[in-house]
Amino acid sequence: MATVGALLLVVAALLALTSTGVALVAPDRSRTGSTAALGGAVLALWFAVAVLTRALVVEDLGLVYVAEQTRAGTGWTRRLTGLWSGAEGSLLLFATMLVTGLLAGHDRAPRWQQAGCGLLTAGLVGASAIGAPPFTRLDPVPTTGQGMAPILEHGAMLIHPPLLYTGFALALTPALVRDRRAAHRLGLIALAVLTAALAIGASWAYVELGWGG
Repeated sequence: MATVGALLLVVAALLALTSTGVALVAPDRSRTGSTAALGGAVLALWFAVAVLTRALVVEDLGLVYVAEQTRAGTGWTRRLTGLWSGAEGSLLLFATMLVTGLLAGHDRAPRWQQAGCGLLTAGLVGASAIGAPPFTRLDPVPTTGQGMAPILEHGAMLIHPPLLYTGFALALTPALVRDRRAAHRLGLIALAVLTAALAIGASWAYVELGWGG
């Protein structure tokens, strides 16, 4: 499955570059192919996230990332939070959610904006695949993982990071939506989600570290 995950990242990067190329060279009426290519990249990224999620839930210790973020005896929800408890998993998830947000209004965006979305996607995927690869194999395979840092084993860990990533992704979409009312509504939703995420994070920090106490 690690090979499949790594291959999906390559596919996502190639589709993102294809989206940029189509946006730059295709006639205005034929630029729907740029959106289709970016949509394919988003799909490949979500499949890669699913592959890593499965590896964490079933404790596939053959992956370096899984061995670092899980340990025997923890419940599946705790293992699930391993997806965003380390740099490799959180970067993959954040990039995927961000690129999903880029799809909003992409088909009606100007040529330069479509090309920029493709380049940004390729850059994010490259950072994940090269700078913080989540699908590196471990040999020999250990009998147990080391688990995430104790401070991360808190109930807020299940909600705070993905909610924060969602807010960041939503904050991008108003720039791509050409209808001003829709952009305003999306901006308000992003603000609400980010506020909720920061409030949960502040409560978590207060409980764990006593910040502000």
